[in-house]
Amino acid sequence: MNSTDLYTALSTKETFDDLMVMPYLDGLEVSVDCLRTDTGTIAIPRIKNPTREERVVYDLEIISMTANVLNKVNLEYPCNVQFRYDGETLYLLEVNTRMSGGLQMSCLASGVNIPNIALNKLLGKDLQWNIDDEEDKIVSYIEIPEIIR
Repeated sequence: MNSTDLYTALSTKETFDDLMVMPYLDGLEVSVDCLRTDTGTIAIPRIKNPTREERVVYDLEIISMTANVLNKVNLEYPCNVQFRYDGETLYLLEVNTRMSGGLQMSCLASGVNIPNIALNKLLGKDLQWNIDDEEDKIVSYIEIPEIIR
């Protein structure tokens, strides 16, 4: 649908609710699994693509943008911040106040167990953590069919 089609469709109505229009962003999505702790912010970026493989990258621009978002909204528990590229420009898509569906891949690649750290945080314990960010990693998952009686 182009802008002419949109105008034609909307002009058939006398009134309609406010619209939020977002540009099409052609690049890859970045999903950042996060948790703020007393010793710093855990931010593990995964670049998603159309395949089952995702790249865990420690891009300082992504990590910095994520930290800025978390500081502005003051989220203290596990969350997910999503961005999308359009060319070289990174745009904020959304902040999810929950853990992402790919959290297990971020935890595996980084060596940091975000759910365990978050649970202990709720219990008043500050666990030590260290992200294995020496190199980017490619992660994926394998589904195996199983008969369950």
